[in-house]
Order: sequence, then C-alpha cells, then structure tokens
Amino acid sequence: MHRPDEEKIAFITPKGIYCYKVMPFCLKNAGATYQRLMNNIFSDLIGKTMEVYVDDILAKTTIPDDLLSALGNVFASLRQHGMRLNPLKCAFAIEAEKFLGFMITQRGVEANPEKFQAILQMKSPSCVKDVQRLAGRLTALSHFLGASAVKVPPFFNLMRKGIAFEWTPACEEAFKLALALLTSSRRLRQYFQGHQIIVRTDQGIRQVLQKLDLAGRMMTWAIELSQYDLQYEPRHAIKAQAMADFLVEATGDPTKETGIRWRIHVDGASNQKSGGAGVILESSVEVVYEQSIKFEFPISNNQAEYEAFLGGLTLAREVGTTRLEVCSDSQVVTSQVNGSYQARDSLLQKYLEKVRELSNQFEEVTIQHFPGERSTRAGLLSKLASTKRGVGNRSLIQGMLKEPAVTLHLTKISPSWLDHTVDFLESGKLPDDEKVAKALRREAAKYTTIQGQLFKKGLSQPLLKCLHPEQTDYVLREVHEGCCGHHIRGKALARKLIRAGYYWPSMMEDSKEFVKKCANCQENANFHRASASELSLLTTSRPFAQWGVNLLGPFPVGPGQVKYLTVAIDYYTKWIEAEPLASISSSNCRKFMWRQVITRFGIPEVVISNNGTHFTDKKFIEFLNGLGIKQKFSSVEHPQTNGQVDSVNKVILQGLKKRLGDKKGAWADELASVLWSYRTTEQSSTGETPFRLTYGVDAMIPMEIGELSPRLLLKGVEEVVEKNLVDEAREMAHLTEVALKQRMTLRYNAKVLKREFGKNDLVLRRNDIGLPTQGERKLAANWEGPYRVKEVLGKGAYKLEKLDGREIPGTWNAGNLRRFYS
Repeated sequence: MHRPDEEKIAFITPKGIYCYKVMPFCLKNAGATYQRLMNNIFSDLIGKTMEVYVDDILAKTTIPDDLLSALGNVFASLRQHGMRLNPLKCAFAIEAEKFLGFMITQRGVEANPEKFQAILQMKSPSCVKDVQRLAGRLTALSHFLGASAVKVPPFFNLMRKGIAFEWTPACEEAFKLALALLTSSRRLRQYFQGHQIIVRTDQGIRQVLQKLDLAGRMMTWAIELSQYDLQYEPRHAIKAQAMADFLVEATGDPTKETGIRWRIHVDGASNQKSGGAGVILESSVEVVYEQSIKFEFPISNNQAEYEAFLGGLTLAREVGTTRLEVCSDSQVVTSQVNGSYQARDSLLQKYLEKVRELSNQFEEVTIQHFPGERSTRAGLLSKLASTKRGVGNRSLIQGMLKEPAVTLHLTKISPSWLDHTVDFLESGKLPDDEKVAKALRREAAKYTTIQGQLFKKGLSQPLLKCLHPEQTDYVLREVHEGCCGHHIRGKALARKLIRAGYYWPSMMEDSKEFVKKCANCQENANFHRASASELSLLTTSRPFAQWGVNLLGPFPVGPGQVKYLTVAIDYYTKWIEAEPLASISSSNCRKFMWRQVITRFGIPEVVISNNGTHFTDKKFIEFLNGLGIKQKFSSVEHPQTNGQVDSVNKVILQGLKKRLGDKKGAWADELASVLWSYRTTEQSSTGETPFRLTYGVDAMIPMEIGELSPRLLLKGVEEVVEKNLVDEAREMAHLTEVALKQRMTLRYNAKVLKREFGKNDLVLRRNDIGLPTQGERKLAANWEGPYRVKEVLGKGAYKLEKLDGREIPGTWNAGNLRRFYS
C-alpha cells in the first residue's frame, strides 16, 4: 500500500485499530491493480509461453522438452519481483487442467465436465430461481452448445417480469431436449471421429476449405473440421421434397394455430394511372405470407391504403386466423378505424364500413400505426411490380384487382347559387318570383360566362372564377394545408383565395368555419388569457372548520436533513401551522394533521389540498374519512382553487428570504419568527390579527416589554374585556372578509369570457400540464386531445375521459380546456 493511503483503509477490532500494509482484495480497484502488476511482470512471456489472469498463471508449450525452459523464465520473473507461489496449488507437466472454469487440453479449450454434471443432475425447475439457475448454467456452456438458445426459449419467457411461474409441458419438453443435447455433445464427437461423414451439397465447400490462403474464421473452421473424415457428394434434385416440406411447415396443424396471434403489415401506393398494395402476414411460429396486389384502375393514396387493409383482412380470413393485429403506416386509416378521426369523405366512409364488417368476422382485431421494418417491406411490395421471393418459410402471392372493393354511384350535382345566374346570362331565363327576378337582373351585371363557366367581375383583378359549393372544400383545403399553405387564419384564407382568382358568396364565412374545424390549428392555437369561469368564493361559518394544506420546497438542507415545509391555514381566522420535513410522504402528512391541527384546534369539517400523491394516498384518505373529515381536491394545474394556501406560501417564502441573508441553511430555525410575525399582524381581509381571532386577545410582543405598553400598565384589565367580546370580533372579521371577497368577485367577473362544456362534448387539454413529449421541445403542440367530457362537476370543473372510454384521473378546470370542433 502507498504509505499515506494506509490510514484510509484502517479498521477497528476489540484489541485496537489496524491497517493494511498490502492492498486487500476487498478494495474495488484491487483486481485491476493486481492485473496491471502481473501484466508488467510477465510482459515478455504473456501470449507466448504463459497466460495470466489476476492470480491464475498457466505456463504452456507445444513441445514437452521446452516446458523446463518456459518454467525457468516464469520463476526467474517471479524471483526478480519478490513474488511467492503456494506449492499446494501448483501442478506441473499435465496434459489437461482447469483454467478460469474451462478445460485446457491439447485439442484446445473445452467445457468443464463438472458444469455438465451439475446440469444433468438437476431436477425440473419448481420456481423462478431454479429457472434462473438453469439458464445461467446453460449460458455458461453456450459456447459449446450452439443450439441451446433455440431449444430452450420457454425458460427465458418464465423469467420476464409480470409473468406468473407455470412449468408447462412445453417447458418440460425443452428441458429434456437440453439434457439430451448436453449428453450428446459429450459423446457425438468420438462417434463422428470413428465414422465417415458424407456431406451432400451443391455449394463448393470442399474447394473453399482446401484453399491455402484462408484466414480468420474460415481458417478456424478448416482446422476444426480436419479431425473428421468428410466426403462431399453433389446434391440431387429435391424440388418435390422441398415443396412437400414447405406445405407441411406452412400449413401445420390447424387445431394448434387457432389460438395463435397473427400480425399483419399492410401498405398501399398509388400514381396517376394505377396503384398497388403490399401485405405481410406473420405468426408467432415464424410462418410468413407475402402478398403483392396490383390495381388496374386509378386510385388515391388513402383509397390504396384501405384496399391494402381489406386485402390483408381477406388473406387472414383465408388462412383461418381468429386473433389479428393489423399494422399500417397510414395514420389517417388507423385513426379512422380506431375512431380517433372522423371519415368525412363519402368514399372513405364506405371503405370504413367494409373494414368494420370484415373485422367482425374475427374474435379479436387490434389496429396500430406502426411505421417499422415490416411496413417498409410491405411498401416495397406495393410499389414494385415484380418482387424477389422471400427466403425460408415464406409464401409470396401476387394478385391483380381490376375494380375497387368499394364504389360510389355518381348522382347529379345538387342545385346551387350558380344555376339561376348562368341560366339568365345564357338563355335569359328568369325565376317566376318577380322580386327574385328583379334582384337577379340587378346582380347579373356583375357576372359573365365564358365557355359555360361563370365568372365574377372583380375589383382587384378582371375576372374571378365562381365555384360550386362542392368545389370549395378542395380549394380551401389546398390553400390552407397544402404544399404552399401554413394554416393561415380565416380572413387571410379568404383574401388569398380572392387574389388567386376564385369566388363564391359565402367564402369569408366558409373560410372561418374551415379554419375553426382544422385539427392542427386547434392543437396549436394560442392559450387563453381571459378566465373561463366566474370566481367562486370559499367561505366558512366558524373558526377551524375548513383548512387548506399544501407543501413548500425543496429548500436547502437544514438541521435534521429537513428540506420541505408542510403548511396549513384556517380559512376563518387565517391562522397558519407549518412544520419542516425531511421527506414527502403520506405518513408525514398524517402526523402533521394529527399533531398540528386536530389535537390543537379540533376536528375540521373540510380539508382542501392539491392532487399530490401524498394527499391522494389511500392511507391519508382513510385517515380523514375515519375522523369524518371531507377532503376536497383542487383542479389539476389550477392552484386558484386552493389559493389561500398558495398566498400564505408566498408570505412565508418572502419572510424567510429577507431574514436569512446569506445563511440559507438556517431557514428551519427562522421559520418560527416568520410565523409569529404573521400571526400577530393585522390581515387586510379580516381587519384583525390571526392571534386575536384564535385566542381572543392580541399576543404580547417583545416591543411591549422593552417599552411598557398600556395594557401592561393597566395590568390586564382590557384583556378581560376583549375576551368577552371575542365572538363579536370574529363575526365582524367574517363580515369584513365576505364584503372584500364580493368586491373582488365583481371586478374579476367583469373580465371573464365564459367557456362552458356539456356532457359528451369534445375538448382539447393544455399540453404544458404533463411531461413534455420526448423530442418535440419547441415544436410541441399547445393542446392535446381530443377528450370527451364525462361529468360536469360545476364551477368550471370537469371529469374527462379518452375516446375509448378510459377515465383521466383528476378534475380539470375550464381554464385548461378548449372546445374541439370536428
């Protein structure tokens, strides 16, 4: 040991204090330090005539006569550096020996027979620990058992978290296979060495292994196979046998595959004239079907995705599967099938009905948006006319569709505002109503027709093309969210359409309505600044009936490792109780409520807190319910519900900052002074001090001792009178507080822009409430959703649920919600 470091590893015994003069192996860096020492001592011999790992030394030679000279070099190095060996642990001139848990022989590194015997003597595992022990032993021998990872997958499945231990017949069969594999691996080498082995192949293995310039892994294989008598023969045609084997593997036993969960990847592609679809159907037993479908008709991209979806469901039904997981890279199709998006296009609505009709024929169908490797392969199948055949247990099916699965019957365009104007300009036809005819003649002067198309005479440019109501949706969508659109507002959208040369009478109103229903615009809309609901007053009828509780911190670590502060305030007298804590827990909150509130001021009627886990804990709720105390929670991310406690937190925090100066760690010692100052200071809301409203008289402060106050001179005569009038003082303070809150309410409500929601309304929730989405940062949306209003609690509070019916915990204030239009 380094001399100055000896005292750092000293230890105490009943006879005194001792320290190590040499490095003990209990130190974390002892092994690495010792290994560096051995590498320096035997730097000239390692890799040539010896190998060293910490304190294990192996001297090796290929010629027996050279062993003495090799040992002489080893002993010379040991003697030079003053190292000694234990004679009882040394062995010389042996042909095989254990080194680092393996057998070192003339043939190379082999497995330790003791490890084989330990597995062969094992019984069938009865718990997870036995399975872990078996898996560890097999892993230690995996270098010598190439097939062990394939033969024992049930063992590793039992070690996963959340899976109950059950030793099934499949596990028992794999266990027996592992034992048989171990037994055969010990005996088959001698068997193959004693017999000729015939290898039938159509590959040039013999020519490759007989090359003189082999290197690396090929040289290792050549040396490994040289101990066997191998004879190579050409392989004959086995086309019929391969087809038979494929049918057996692909078809399998239908009774066993009924409960297998299949996964299907679908993708569609389209161009101006045609399109294609790719489908990959795979099971958990590695049976894979690939299908490529070509469409001989014009098709849109979304229509191609739906055709691929239907083709995948049809293929799965023909295979006979009952449980299916569908993966598609189209967010539109997956969201419409799951119900997150609405299908407004009439053709897509027909496709959606067809998909749901086919899905009902399966026991279970789940749909996921999954742009992964399989989806990329499915996309290639949809885009390429000819696809390379898969390898292994695969089946490629190529098909062609001459007509779509869903068609729409075209109907005559509905009447619109264009018809009367065009009829009058082209044929002079007028409506029967005289007032309408007069208005039409007056308005027709603003229009003209060119080759049957109606144009309006514009002011900014000569002619504006008039659009039919069924054409307006396309131009609105293209300008608003197309390749040259960035989701502009409604008025700007209407003006841009005018500048582009289009017109219809209600284009301003339609533009605003279109932008209002745009999902991306709603998700990235600005936050509301005005309050969404009117101010709700929290009052109580008697002292210590209603308390607000909250936590403040973390602070710098103070005496006793405290760094948090529990704060409680009575809504009537404004009396504060606070206690430093070392950690936040439900147990500490229960102790605080019992010691500082209940045992001093009695059992309250109501306790108001936020949604922290320490307040929503089951034991804390049971503690309050056991005493008949009603617990109320503030809305998530809406601290105004429990604003009294938050206001007190600011007062305490400001007082501590001003008193501490540079000694921030003494905040727990200064807490009592801050609380005493607050309790003896008149509050603007009540006009009285919390101390007087609690005890009936004002507290004696140090100033009255230094300079005698009138009540000390009168020897407490006024205190007796004040105690008799405490009820009246409390009543006046309560009235003063109520009057102040009413004035605040009138001023607050004057700036409110009400936003009310009904049951089952769709809303968006502020996205800055929860944890930020990974990777989005500045590009994260302002709102998330949509969610459905499950329950209206009143006073701007709501219960929400997801579109699939799962409830979202907590109550949500209208200030954090926004109506979703679809």
